[in-house]
Amino acid sequence: MADTVRYGGGDNSVLRLVLHNTWGKKCYWCGDPKEFNDIEIDHILPQDAGVKDLEGLKTAYPLDEDFDIHGVENLAPICARCQRRKGSRRYGAIGIVLDALRTASRYGSTIVKKVQKFGNSGNVAQLLLGAIKADLNDPDVRHVFEDYAPALVQKLALLDEAKADYICSRIVGPPLTPYNPLNISLALDNGGRTAVAIFEDVCGCSVEEVLRGPIAEIMAESHRKVQARLEGMRYYSSPIFFEAPYSVSTRLVVASISYAREGPLIAFTFAGEFEDDVSATAVRQGDDGIGLVEFQEDAWTSGRFSFTATFDFLAEPESLVLDACSIDWWGLE
Repeated sequence: MADTVRYGGGDNSVLRLVLHNTWGKKCYWCGDPKEFNDIEIDHILPQDAGVKDLEGLKTAYPLDEDFDIHGVENLAPICARCQRRKGSRRYGAIGIVLDALRTASRYGSTIVKKVQKFGNSGNVAQLLLGAIKADLNDPDVRHVFEDYAPALVQKLALLDEAKADYICSRIVGPPLTPYNPLNISLALDNGGRTAVAIFEDVCGCSVEEVLRGPIAEIMAESHRKVQARLEGMRYYSSPIFFEAPYSVSTRLVVASISYAREGPLIAFTFAGEFEDDVSATAVRQGDDGIGLVEFQEDAWTSGRFSFTATFDFLAEPESLVLDACSIDWWGLE
């Protein structure tokens, strides 16, 4: 990987901007669309890894021998919330990390070229960077943006109307369970927003309603995986008995919705990411060998999902059929 573009101790604003744009203007960890000022540069594998740790990481992950911990092959845009949560913890070969490393490697040469091109583009690039970094909480700055930014959008659309597209986030529905704060959001471009409008008009139901079944499948599988992991715990000499795990907080982002029609059938494909905070009450024999000790164990699962909902115009009555929810990969911590 080219060594001319890498994370350094100075101003990394251009690199941060290019990472933000190339990764779809989203936090790579949670999948939510984020404004530039809400994004930081994250080292997918921890930047404080020493020589010994780095060799271990190269064993755990399919990394090249010349893998650069500060290179673009190990950098991604992350929001402050996820940065705090991720911290500098060491992760096993979990799906979100493996997937992020593959994506960073795929984007690497593109990011290098864009950063270099930005540096060669003169005053316009710096002016645009200044505008992107502007604080819209300042009323005067916000008013200027509201008055004059549409002209920039129009100029961009004249180059290519697809480039004037944007991603917006929409929170859908209240919590589906009384004990679990369930956060569901849509992070969609213009095509995705169109698909939502068609889905809700044609099928006569909301996105929240169609998500209920897949969410239940995801949570049930999440609990099964946590249960299996907990039952394998061996750091006490006496047996440990766990009650059924339950979700403390679940977060799900629908990142894309597409549709295709064939005859009387129209199929909507939903895809996105999730994370699930899970807890379970456990009981073991006390150290005195007589009493029982009750304690709590927590886990966090994450992953990527997809499912298809097919509407049949000729069915009597018209019907919406959901395929089983597919989980592309799992992370379990």
